[in-house]
Amino acid sequence: MRNDENYQWYSREHAEEGQAGWVHIKFRKPLILNGFGLTSSLETKERDPRDFRMYAKIVHHEGELKKLNEYPFKKIEDFDLVKIVKDEKFKNRRQNKRYAFDNGGKHMIVSEIKLFIDNLQGGKVDGPALLEI
Repeated sequence: MRNDENYQWYSREHAEEGQAGWVHIKFRKPLILNGFGLTSSLETKERDPRDFRMYAKIVHHEGELKKLNEYPFKKIEDFDLVKIVKDEKFKNRRQNKRYAFDNGGKHMIVSEIKLFIDNLQGGKVDGPALLEI
């Protein structure tokens, strides 16, 4: 997703019951990833992600992959849980934060990612918004 103040991502769709929102990105060609970044939206902080999880469809990797505890979440078929973030806070609008994957993989080649946003800063507002993923 692009960083352009004229566009931002917003979702009312839920992949799981009680979830704030989610995004599924399929890359045209697999990419080498070690982590990801999120940029808070132009709007209020209430739409910022607070608790979220990143899953990746890993095509190839170097090193041994560590299994992250998915409880209480459902397993996502063909995807590996690579990051869990709890109680995150964005202090500013358009603030970018970077996250390294927690599963120990090095130079993972990834064909798809799924970002599940479980809770927002504002609680039960009408869906998350991000300027950039």
